[in-house]
Amino acid sequence: MSISVRRAGTDDAPELTRLRVQMFADMGRDVAALDEEWRAMVTDHFTERLADVERFAGFVVDRAPGRLAACSVGWLDRHLPSSFGGGGDVGHIANVSTDPAWRRRGYARATMSALVEWMRTRDVQHVDLNATSQGEGLYRSLGFSAQAMVALRLRLR
Repeated sequence: MSISVRRAGTDDAPELTRLRVQMFADMGRDVAALDEEWRAMVTDHFTERLADVERFAGFVVDRAPGRLAACSVGWLDRHLPSSFGGGGDVGHIANVSTDPAWRRRGYARATMSALVEWMRTRDVQHVDLNATSQGEGLYRSLGFSAQAMVALRLRLR
C-alpha cells in the first residue's frame, strides 16, 4: 500500500500545532499548561515559517479533510565552515508526530523520508534532530547516528 505524503501548507498550521501537543504528551509532558494563547502562538509560528518555502518545510499524511495523521517538520540554518568540512546549510528536524489512532502504519517514516529528501535536494551538509526513546529506532533506521559531541544548552529566559 502506497502512503500519500504531501508538502504542508500554511492552512495546515492548526493541525501541526495539534500534533505538536500530541508529541509533547507522548514525551510525558503536562500538556494541560499549553493553553489557547500558547497554541495560537505556535500556530502563528507554523503559518509564518511554512510561507518560507526555501528554508522551512513540513511533510504530512492526511487522514481526513482538515485532519492530519502524521507530520515531520524541518528547516535550514546557515552554519560557519567547520573542521569537519565545508560550511553551508545544516538541516534541523522537529515535530515528528503521528496521531495515536494512525500509528504503526509507516506514516512517520514516510514524512521523515520526504523531509530528508527535501533537505538532500538543497545540498544540506548534515541533519540534526533530538530523538525520544520512542523515535530513536526510526531515526537510526533512516541513517541517523549518535554524535560524539555533547549538546549543552544555556537557558536565557
